[in-house]
Amino acid sequence: MQDNQVFRQRMLDRVLPEVANELGVGYRSFSKDWVHHFTKGNNRAEVFGYKFSINNAAASATADDKVATAALLEDAGVPCVPHVLVYNHNGEIDRYASVDGEVVAKPLRGMSGAGVLRFPNQREAEQYMLETTRFAWTVAPYRTITREIRSIVLDDEILLTYEKRQDLVEDGKVTMFNLKYGAQPTDIVAEDIVRDMTLRAMKALNLRVAAVDVVEVNGEYEVLEINSGITMEHYMRISEQHYERGKDVYARIIAASLA
Repeated sequence: MQDNQVFRQRMLDRVLPEVANELGVGYRSFSKDWVHHFTKGNNRAEVFGYKFSINNAAASATADDKVATAALLEDAGVPCVPHVLVYNHNGEIDRYASVDGEVVAKPLRGMSGAGVLRFPNQREAEQYMLETTRFAWTVAPYRTITREIRSIVLDDEILLTYEKRQDLVEDGKVTMFNLKYGAQPTDIVAEDIVRDMTLRAMKALNLRVAAVDVVEVNGEYEVLEINSGITMEHYMRISEQHYERGKDVYARIIAASLA
């Protein structure tokens, strides 16, 4: 769950009642607007946090797991940034594979760049993990990313694509393109290779709706991560036009969920 400040101010809580009204469907919210419930005849749909019931539970859980996501993408032949599993188990490291060279350590599950740090090698990353209370981690090879492109996809259709643009911002030891840290989303029409990779990634994880992040590294493209939760908080705050585009995305997802 988001921190209390964000929780109270979520754009999603404003936009979903508007979507329900415009679609002419039943709507109620619960748990201080963390759960949203929609009905249309005998059909129903839920939003929990930023996750939509249109995805099946296993697919959504897989997308939350960076290692599982990378494994399925690799199996499907979709270029991606590899991630390996590391456990901090009672003060001892239990690794399932090793990564050579500089690495990025991330919580196995997480969003918005929280807990992401860069290290000269996996050994130093693991030493850091031992100093924390977090159990499940992933280690990925460090990439010098020149572009990051996010596409929001619903049922084989890309609803919105934007590039995250900014002067690179250091967060601890890792440089990230992240709206939370000041990047600006610029709506684009992605290259065919990016669109193809995005749709193949969705099929590999059996997802109906998700946000797929593709990065450019040395002129090549890889899937960095896939988010089954659709978070557009920063995007929708930029302007009224961005708000309306975000609302259209949510409306399309809710309508498909009730079909």
